[in-house]
Amino acid sequence: MKRYLVIALAAASVGFIAVGTASAISTYSANDPASGIGMSRHNLGSMGVHMITNGTSEVCVFCHTPHHTNTSKAPLWNRGGDASSYTAYGTTLAGTTIAAGDLGPTTLACLSCHDGVTTLDNLANAPGKGGVNAAGTAQGWKFSEGGSGEDEMTSPKIGDDDNNRLKIGPGLSNDHPISVTYYGAEAGDVSGPLGRRAGLRDKSTVISAISLTADLATSAGSYDGANLTKNLWAVKGYISASAKISDLLRDGKVECSSCHDPHFSNKSWNEIDATYGMGAMGETMSDGMFLRRVGGNTGSGVCRTCHAK
Repeated sequence: MKRYLVIALAAASVGFIAVGTASAISTYSANDPASGIGMSRHNLGSMGVHMITNGTSEVCVFCHTPHHTNTSKAPLWNRGGDASSYTAYGTTLAGTTIAAGDLGPTTLACLSCHDGVTTLDNLANAPGKGGVNAAGTAQGWKFSEGGSGEDEMTSPKIGDDDNNRLKIGPGLSNDHPISVTYYGAEAGDVSGPLGRRAGLRDKSTVISAISLTADLATSAGSYDGANLTKNLWAVKGYISASAKISDLLRDGKVECSSCHDPHFSNKSWNEIDATYGMGAMGETMSDGMFLRRVGGNTGSGVCRTCHAK
């Protein structure tokens, strides 16, 4: 399992077509559901197809529970995690300071797996009558790739393998600033204390109206299913043509969830699909990094949506 514990980014369930040694779809349309968790890396239950456990067949329980929730994090959250050990970004080049106490609940939710400290089976409310502990308890479940039992591990953590790229925390100083206030063009003159920063667009900007091809080669207009011209993002569970930048923020801040939707196995990012091989069921191993933008970061479309660069 040492070579397989790549927990968060892999397969698809949104209809896909085979493309060489990978599988993908080129695009999504407005109002399509942003779905696909069943065959993604975020399904750790026994009916998943990647890193899974024999401890439960449930899919949602690894993050959510309808009762006895961890109210310090995302809605109906079912995980613990020790936020006291996190080190925030600090002060950005633009002068915004982020302290550990500033970390927002949706970011804390993501870190409760991606901190590399909390086990994958750490649950506040175990399935059935498994017990309740608001701080979270490791269930002692065994995990292996595809349930094969090969390199099986008990209560593993992200980063227990030889590839730590999915271990984001607890140190956050070398990542994109998160839980950082979005100072867009609406914030006024750059010389003021609340002036706009980092070339950010007005947060009232309609995302699909942003031109991402104006200063690129003409081929960008048709490349990758013309996703750069449409600039569609998954917002509130659906692919949206009307969402604004403000819809990506949480309380006016950029959080992990601003760029990533953990429920959206984004099969439209062909560039990353090509870097993964075939899984046991023929699907790619990417999940498009669960990025919200249709087409992923092709043409740096995720970055250039907010940053007018």
